[in-house]
Amino acid sequence: MKRPTNPRELLTLRNSLKDLGLSRLYSITWNVTCDTYTRDFHNLEQQPEYQGTIRGKPELWTTLVIGKAFNCPSEGEIHISQRNSFCASYFNGAKDQSHGWRIKTCNNEDLKSFLWFIVPILRPKKPTYCPGNLANLLIAAWKGDLEVNWAYLLNEVIQDLVKVLTPGKKTYLLSYLAQLYRWGYCLTGEEATKRETLLKGIPDADADECSEDEIQVEALESVQDEEEDPEQSAQEEEEAEQLQPENLEDEISDEDIPPIRRSRARGDRVIQDDTSTESVPGAASDSHENQDEEQT
Repeated sequence: MKRPTNPRELLTLRNSLKDLGLSRLYSITWNVTCDTYTRDFHNLEQQPEYQGTIRGKPELWTTLVIGKAFNCPSEGEIHISQRNSFCASYFNGAKDQSHGWRIKTCNNEDLKSFLWFIVPILRPKKPTYCPGNLANLLIAAWKGDLEVNWAYLLNEVIQDLVKVLTPGKKTYLLSYLAQLYRWGYCLTGEEATKRETLLKGIPDADADECSEDEIQVEALESVQDEEEDPEQSAQEEEEAEQLQPENLEDEISDEDIPPIRRSRARGDRVIQDDTSTESVPGAASDSHENQDEEQT
């Protein structure tokens, strides 16, 4: 996936994504490499803190859920036959019979920027070629001739990657899961921290998006610091040594008993305010969805 470095091309791309309802895709980190995302598919029973969430449960990732998580349309066309190849005029040379149109042969620079961005997301295994039927669909949408069910296309990619997921082998699934789990409030602390770092490398990424992740990470670190303060632990140990049985002859009043400090951490998950959930099983709250829409 390529983001233009030229300011004009970058602006043109972002305007195209906005017109198609795909603004959120620009601010997604498509270069995630943290392998913690895929461990759940093999060890979910060992992580009870994620029970009740969408983490590691592809059966809950419906088109509706993907549409909300990626903030993209979940209604529209999903296919145009390659027999009606009206896109041929946008490419130089002949179409490869096995792979389709080569993106670098596109003769429209604005369209080429769009294809370089969207095709690797929809075809991560073969990101430099666009099959005839997909090219027809993308170009028709780019021209404003039809509406596309982008959530369905994304879900097809995700589910296909899940089917071939093998422990220890490379997968393109990680970046999709990073966005999906962020929406589902089931990122680990490590994942949230790494994601926030990657966001800072995206040119002109939405400021609200980065700020929200920084707040989440800071909240988690604050909880961890409160629970594992080295100086406080050392002081408590010293006080405990002084409280030997022979020094406890005098009656201790209720005022001398310190209050119990309850832990607020839940595993290593990012802490969020309690909100009501949607009707979609394992999905995030309406408030989170509205936050994403405001950021777009």
